[in-house]
Amino acid sequence: MCEASIKTMARIVERHMPSARGPVNSIPEWTRATFYANDLLSSANAGFKWLPVSADEENLDTLRKALAEALRAVFRMRPETIRNLRGSLEPDSELITCQRELVDFLSEAHEKIDNAHRYHKKLAKASPNRNYQVISIASECRNAWGEEQWHIENGEWGEGPDHEHFVENFAPKSQNHYHPGPFGRFMEDVFECLDVRTSQGNVVSAASALEMLQTFERQTTRS
Repeated sequence: MCEASIKTMARIVERHMPSARGPVNSIPEWTRATFYANDLLSSANAGFKWLPVSADEENLDTLRKALAEALRAVFRMRPETIRNLRGSLEPDSELITCQRELVDFLSEAHEKIDNAHRYHKKLAKASPNRNYQVISIASECRNAWGEEQWHIENGEWGEGPDHEHFVENFAPKSQNHYHPGPFGRFMEDVFECLDVRTSQGNVVSAASALEMLQTFERQTTRS
């Protein structure tokens, strides 16, 4: 991520949230505007990776089944092959030790993949018909807007027992299509900076982006 892009986005943040020129608590050399800018730029490239959806459930299932088959194959192998896989060329290497180490290695990998597969099964499946880039950017805009207001009201950044709930709920969840408010204008400047456009070539509006985000959140909550 180039420094010029971060500076350009930081200027947009500062224009809409002048207080964000202040420093981040743990990183004094960074302003909060720079921090928000970095996250906004990252969200444009992240797509669904930052969102509670999965495109890997089937891949993990394939990997899980392949490892299960690999474990069964170990017990069908000739002793010399098992010794070679362990990395030992000594003919007198204890076969049962070589076999156990190979099984332990595959079993550990299988357990980790099995746990990941169970987690991904709980997530909504990624859809090719959904614009995850717009959803991810809209979510990050709401986060930055709420985070900065929390700092204004509490004099601290990213801390406090009610912090998470406040940040999630402070920014507006909708905007007027024709007359966006301050938060909507901030969002639209972010989309313009990132050159995120509709299929007609227009910059994505705050109203439509927030509608996409709300639809996505309702559907993922139900699932």
